[in-house]
Amino acid sequence: MRKTLLLFAALAPACVVAQSIDYNKIIVTEQVTAISFEEKLVQLAWRNHPSNKVVTQKVEQAQTLRSKARWSWLNDIFIQGNYNEFTGKEEVDAVARAIYPQYNVGIRLPLGTFVQTPLSARAANDEVLMSEYNVNATKLQVRQDVMLSVERLKERFKIVKLRERIQEDYFLMFQSTEKKFKAGEVTLEAYRATSQAYYLKEEEIIQARSAFNQQRIELEAMIGVELKDVEGYVQFIDRLTTETQQR
Repeated sequence: MRKTLLLFAALAPACVVAQSIDYNKIIVTEQVTAISFEEKLVQLAWRNHPSNKVVTQKVEQAQTLRSKARWSWLNDIFIQGNYNEFTGKEEVDAVARAIYPQYNVGIRLPLGTFVQTPLSARAANDEVLMSEYNVNATKLQVRQDVMLSVERLKERFKIVKLRERIQEDYFLMFQSTEKKFKAGEVTLEAYRATSQAYYLKEEEIIQARSAFNQQRIELEAMIGVELKDVEGYVQFIDRLTTETQQR
């Protein structure tokens, strides 16, 4: 038992490393083109939605502020120009030039500079790290939102197809009952019951198609383009249709 625990403790760091997230796979880079339709949607959502541009821009902003903090000690170096009756004249003697130089270069180093500059640089570096973490967190959220939306779209599409198949059966029943009613072979109550059942199925199809369209609109809002304009959409729909027919 003790040997097993020691072995687990030795392997634990390796497991942690192996489970580290590659954020270039969370949002596949655009250089990679051989990807699934779903991955293309994630790419588009990351690239096109303005909220994602905000978090990436904040990284650049934090990097700029970090550079500013690192070079803030340059504020203690100064160059000063002098212009008076002695400057710019060749005939002015050396004593006058020493007293009234044409320019001065100086440096002042307050004791606080040695403390504040490293602290400011460290804080600015933390801001960069936090903004980068925020980008990674946003990537995870974008992937989750898109993938969940795609799954709901698949569900809505299959429900539409299933209800269309059921509606076809009810339509055939309705046609048969209507013929029998005209021939006096079934009662009015039976005809009405069949008609009502058929129209209820029609209503369910309308609701199912509306739910699918609403989900499509929601997904298109994420990716910034219409789904029909995304390469692979037709094949995606064909695949869902085939899956529905096989059930």
